[in-house]
Amino acid sequence: MFSTILVAGDGSAASLAACRAAAREARQWGARLVAVTVVHPGIYEALLLGACTEEEHDPACGRVRDVLEREAQAVLAALLREAGDAGMPAEPLLRWGKPVDEILAAARDCGADLIVLGSVGQTGLQRVLLGSVSTAVVEQSAVTTLVVRPPSGASE
Repeated sequence: MFSTILVAGDGSAASLAACRAAAREARQWGARLVAVTVVHPGIYEALLLGACTEEEHDPACGRVRDVLEREAQAVLAALLREAGDAGMPAEPLLRWGKPVDEILAAARDCGADLIVLGSVGQTGLQRVLLGSVSTAVVEQSAVTTLVVRPPSGASE
């Protein structure tokens, strides 16, 4: 039923639980597993990265990008470990931009027929201010999407 599964993660307990679920599905279907994390510079983009142009190479811009890149690589490493521990190797994919847009683009680019991601269950003002990536992906995805909650008692 599924030939390529994309799991999107941010390093949270919910995304690690999603990775385990994606690995189980990939193993069951003999599917390829791709793990993606998205660097969303957020406030840094507006305050610093947006001020950096191709012509000017401000060292501060490079340092911020390096920090964000290292953090994203650590998230990818955790996803790959989680998938490996669940018995399924995953291909790493790092993207930059808005998480919803990049997850959907990654799914199209790798030909995913299932997207798996975690949900931390934001409510109230936090959800209004930050939005829900999982809800937006479910609403906009052209393929089946599985949203996984972290096990009860798991810390974010």
